Amino acid sequence: MALTLGGCGPRSTETIAPPVQATVVVLVAASAQDAVADLAKDFETETGVEVRIVADDSAKLAQQIANGAPADLFLSASPKWARFLDAKGHVARQTPLLGNQLVLAVPMGNSAGISEPADLLTPRVKHLGLAGPNVPAGIYARQALGKLGLLEKLEQEKKIVSGENVRVTLAYAERAEVEAAIVYSTDASFSSKIKVAFVFPESLHEPIVYPLALVKPATGSETVAAAARLYDYFQQPHAAEVFRRFGFVWLGSGSNAGK
Repeated sequence: MALTLGGCGPRSTETIAPPVQATVVVLVAASAQDAVADLAKDFETETGVEVRIVADDSAKLAQQIANGAPADLFLSASPKWARFLDAKGHVARQTPLLGNQLVLAVPMGNSAGISEPADLLTPRVKHLGLAGPNVPAGIYARQALGKLGLLEKLEQEKKIVSGENVRVTLAYAERAEVEAAIVYSTDASFSSKIKVAFVFPESLHEPIVYPLALVKPATGSETVAAAARLYDYFQQPHAAEVFRRFGFVWLGSGSNAGK
């Protein structure tokens, strides 16, 4: 609400506008949205700064930032998309923050009897849910299936059903629309509708690393200080505790790592 200044002389029409409340926009990989939402609430309580979260697959979010979408921080499920933005001059600072694991999830009940990746080639399995080929979870899954010698056969048999992001892929398994899905362990651990049948060894795919990037601000942005503060906040011990509670591997050091 604006305040009107009064005095002994003629009434003044000068007003003092209220301070602008900063809103920090965080674009986050779908698999990390719940943990980030928890941290955002804590940050808002401590600082009074509003945090707006946009969650989707990392590739789509990176393209949106490159095309000028509002963003102050970007938490990607793959270093590829942080590098993509850095190459285009959008990254002020970045640091590796989180790690994850890839698992084979099956609907509770598992009527197809799946216990390992080789079972995906049996006639009992009609559909396998994977995140899209440009989504980090989908890329890691295809790398693992390729090294196991299963990917080409699964594609030939048209068993693969691609989800828009890893949460959509998980939902396929939760609704039993697929006999199995390859998702992150963090997603699987919080669902009561699926169970983990197999954990993929890390040697089967590239390291799963979530870099946190501080996006270069637009000219005259009022969120510069607030965004930098949240960037630091995500690297502190309290953030490590929250991310670990959601099943992530903590890679942060608590320091402000540069590019």
